[in-house]
Amino acid sequence: MGNFSTANYFAEESRLIPREYLIKEVDFEFLSLTDELINEVKMKPTYNEMVLLAADSGLSYNGKRIVDDEKLAKRIPALWKKEEMTIDCDPSIKFLAGEVVCELSGLTDFIEDRRAFEEDEARELAELEAEELKAKGHLDGDIEIPDVLIDNLNDEALASAALNNANV
Repeated sequence: MGNFSTANYFAEESRLIPREYLIKEVDFEFLSLTDELINEVKMKPTYNEMVLLAADSGLSYNGKRIVDDEKLAKRIPALWKKEEMTIDCDPSIKFLAGEVVCELSGLTDFIEDRRAFEEDEARELAELEAEELKAKGHLDGDIEIPDVLIDNLNDEALASAALNNANV
């Protein structure tokens, strides 16, 4: 049997202490994720899905995790739709909350690795698509665009307006 560590004991217990955060003028109470919830977050296929699940799973009220209360858990989607939560910011408040919960739960390195992987994949895909376009004879940004003249558009708009005025 290994030695008992008081540091490890209190580190684990501190995960159960709710922490308050102010995000875009909205007060939140969060709990760091349990090992089970951390595994659920890690199983999500994308960075965005991980962060959004963490946001839902880390919400707490009076020191109790919201997702553990069936009635309150059903209200989580409505919370994120409230006017106060839908202010125009990028990323969204829910996303910012999820990043905080990931940090509290020790997931920052994991989710950042996932984001870097996704960015690398997207870059590689874009490079492949560019190579395919070049192989088809398209040079950088040289894609065929149908000939549409402003004069033609103006003539069509004038004809449409004249038709509408005739019907009045």
